[in-house]
Amino acid sequence: MKRATQSVASIALFTGLLMWCPAHAAITAAEVPKLVKSAHILAKGYDGCTSVVKGDQVHITLLRNPKEDESDLKINSILIGKTIMDKDPAINIVRVNFLEQARNQAGTLDQKYTFVDASKAIVRSYASGQVDKDALLASMSLHVYTNAATMRSVVEKSVGMGPLYGWRQTLQSQLFVASGGDETEQNQILPSVDQFASRMKYVNEMAHTNKPEADIRAQLTLLEKDLKTAIASWHAFEKGNPSKAMALQVKYLQDHRIAVPANMRPTVAASTPQIHGVPHVTASTAQFSQWSLKYPQFTPDASIKTDLARRQKVGLQLMRLAEEGRQSSQSAREFLDVESAARVSDKVALNVRLRALERSLGLIPF
Repeated sequence: MKRATQSVASIALFTGLLMWCPAHAAITAAEVPKLVKSAHILAKGYDGCTSVVKGDQVHITLLRNPKEDESDLKINSILIGKTIMDKDPAINIVRVNFLEQARNQAGTLDQKYTFVDASKAIVRSYASGQVDKDALLASMSLHVYTNAATMRSVVEKSVGMGPLYGWRQTLQSQLFVASGGDETEQNQILPSVDQFASRMKYVNEMAHTNKPEADIRAQLTLLEKDLKTAIASWHAFEKGNPSKAMALQVKYLQDHRIAVPANMRPTVAASTPQIHGVPHVTASTAQFSQWSLKYPQFTPDASIKTDLARRQKVGLQLMRLAEEGRQSSQSAREFLDVESAARVSDKVALNVRLRALERSLGLIPF
């Protein structure tokens, strides 16, 4: 942890236990960037941000400092959270979205968001000094998203304040994962989740319009029971029909315009002749030849026979991703590294680079 010592010293500058003063006015989205900058938590050049205030939550987006690791992101989120909660004690969660972006071959920007939630309980625990800092940081989760549309949906899915907040937050988080919102947990997608999401929205609206708590509790109880039953039924179906279950998950992702991860993409039916070399993914040489004309940068040098079938396989997968508009600049660079190793006959480097690229493309398991 790069900033462990520094962070402990930094937090000591704050009060040991938070004192929530009810006299503070509600914070506005326009005030948040000024507060963040004036707190001097972030390095210069990375302290500008945009924000959204949704009920008792504040969502912030800022550029990620490439010199900071995951522990740094968590510490920064806690310190930013405390700064905002000191200003407005009604805020219960501060979500900090760290943005990374790079220009791809198509000339557009690839965007990656890593977000960390700093809840009031976490901020208090960290500030008190009465808990193990490393253990607390380890208990915090990082979530990754790779497109702005998904991030907008994250902001809009705020639970908001009101009765039974903790219960609603727990169910909302469970539904968020089941809906494919968390791109690190897409194997947890429940294809029938939309009906539960609609019911969750109704429950949150009840909480926001001051409906009796007993009515909200009754709706939550029924929703939780039905969701538990649906998840159990889905897991049983997955166990008995794994290929059909994955096909339903993929269809859900496609219907909701969410990128299908490489490990969930269906295999291509083989035809003769075939390119062999890597298990469970095959394609015709005719398709390979057609795409080679369009994507020469992903066509291996056939005059170099070392691991040619495997090199053709990763080249074909990169062509397929390019056709779908989902090929990354990093994978393209890794393919160039593979070909460089092949040209100089470095078999060890070639095998290592090929295996790494095969894994990242979902051609072989991790």
